[in-house]
Amino acid sequence: MPGIDLIDLKDPLLRKRENNALRLITNEQDIFDDDHGFWYLWTAKEAVFKQFRELTNFDPKEIPIKIIKKDDKITFESNDIQGFYIITDDVIVAICHTPEEEIEFETMKCEDFHQSQKIRLKLQEHLSEKYDLKTEVVSDGDGLPIIKATGQAISFTHHYHHMGFVFDKSSISKKPQSH
Repeated sequence: MPGIDLIDLKDPLLRKRENNALRLITNEQDIFDDDHGFWYLWTAKEAVFKQFRELTNFDPKEIPIKIIKKDDKITFESNDIQGFYIITDDVIVAICHTPEEEIEFETMKCEDFHQSQKIRLKLQEHLSEKYDLKTEVVSDGDGLPIIKATGQAISFTHHYHHMGFVFDKSSISKKPQSH
């Protein structure tokens, strides 16, 4: 199950985190540099936590993250989970998955405050248009989101004016191509 998290950097309520705040979330195995501090670690740890789909409280200190900068690309790892970032002036997005997963994701801007409902509707539209799959998002027995038609787990994120989803598309058949 892939995981996704994002931080909208334009949120007026988002507090700047100094390096001393890292002590609140850092695992002794974390590897990162000062340029990729708090919000990079936070989003990666949240994405990994969502990937596990555990019904426990999020404790960022329990999730080791290694941030890797190679050329102009920034990625991260947590044990056998691989991840990458999408970074703009407005947002830091962290998406992670295991090597065997074939992921599909979408991020978007939403100007109002009904992101939870809107991101679910956006996923339904996406599945309908791309896979000809008419379905809805429901909760599994643990209250976590799944695609009703396939029972497949889905990961959502939203913060301030940004939202996104990610899922493993390997069990969803592609829409037939017209000739």
